[in-house]
Amino acid sequence: MSLSRSIQDSLALSKRGQSKLSPANYPDTAKCKSGKGERFAVCAASEPERQQLSAMLYSYERIVSATPDCVSLIDRNYIYQVVNQTYLTWHQKAYDEIVGHSFGYLLGQDFFETVCKPLLDNCLAGATEQTVESWKDYGDGQRRYAKATYAPYVELDGTISGVVINVQDLTTLKQAELENQALQERMQFLLAASPSMVYSCEAGGNFACTYISENVSRMFGYTPSDFLGGSDFWAQRLHPDDAPKMFAGLPALFEQGHHSHEYRFRHRDGHYCWVQDDLRLIRNLEGEPLEIVGCWMMIDDRKAAEAALRQQQQLTEQIADSTLAILYVYDLIEQRNIYCNQQVEAVLGYSVDEIRRMDNDLLTLLIHPDDLHHLLASYQRLLMAQDDEFVETEYRVLYGIAEGSTF
Repeated sequence: MSLSRSIQDSLALSKRGQSKLSPANYPDTAKCKSGKGERFAVCAASEPERQQLSAMLYSYERIVSATPDCVSLIDRNYIYQVVNQTYLTWHQKAYDEIVGHSFGYLLGQDFFETVCKPLLDNCLAGATEQTVESWKDYGDGQRRYAKATYAPYVELDGTISGVVINVQDLTTLKQAELENQALQERMQFLLAASPSMVYSCEAGGNFACTYISENVSRMFGYTPSDFLGGSDFWAQRLHPDDAPKMFAGLPALFEQGHHSHEYRFRHRDGHYCWVQDDLRLIRNLEGEPLEIVGCWMMIDDRKAAEAALRQQQQLTEQIADSTLAILYVYDLIEQRNIYCNQQVEAVLGYSVDEIRRMDNDLLTLLIHPDDLHHLLASYQRLLMAQDDEFVETEYRVLYGIAEGSTF
């Protein structure tokens, strides 16, 4: 039973005995003082009926008084007829400072005319329940965000004699809503300014996209709504050379719980962009796939740098291979050869692959045993050398080890 209905029922109890309960309008009801303010006694046709109605009225009064909501009854002249204890507490008024006074007197004429009166008039004209929410300062010094519900008070003969108003304090919920809204706005700002784009999609079916950050518009020229609802929009814009490899790698996501791949995605203007796509699988408490979350990052600059580096390496190798001398790079820390040019085959009779397979055994296999100690000592001097300092050494190398040749 709603609070509005409770107070309506409590005020209507005495009607069964041909008496009415409304302190300002009904003479059959008498006021009496109590520790919690004024109460009303019921006049009935017989003593048993009076006792029964009084008991029911007292129960309703306890319900209405115990509620944390403000409850009041306003008559057709906008005069307070009944208020509960919460109403008195919020406004820091005594009972007789409110009951018998006008609605505008308590809440302010401007607030009454602009907010309350239209709702009251609608209810008095027969409209159903109406609600309004607003911030307001109350007499106890608290500023509350409250929801007021207005409902017509209907007599037994069907006439509307007033309006029951229930005011609920929603301050905590509103503050949480505002904090969440502020958090969402901060997150949207961070995502919009981020070089990465985040998204989520279903972990089965057609892997429909369920969320994608706003910065997708800046990155690829599409709106978030273009991606939502299915995976076709994304799949149709993959580079045809990258799509097979990308789809072949997706099972790893369900096996390992995470996966990362790189592919080209078509921009709205038609050109392809390189992206790094990092995915993570979210599972429910039963371990079943629940959702996929991912992060896109454009890597065009990195791909361009890698291509430029490869081109430079190729040019360097071409120059190295064109010289008549053997050029090699030896890692003094790991003590292994990491590069040599093609001239090694013409001079020593070993292919580049043969040199590479020798790995850490290169020196012991190729250097004359009497020169190995001398060579290693020169390497130690190299470790201590300054930049641009040269260390020269001479040693004998075994020629054509595969053919049994000598030093």
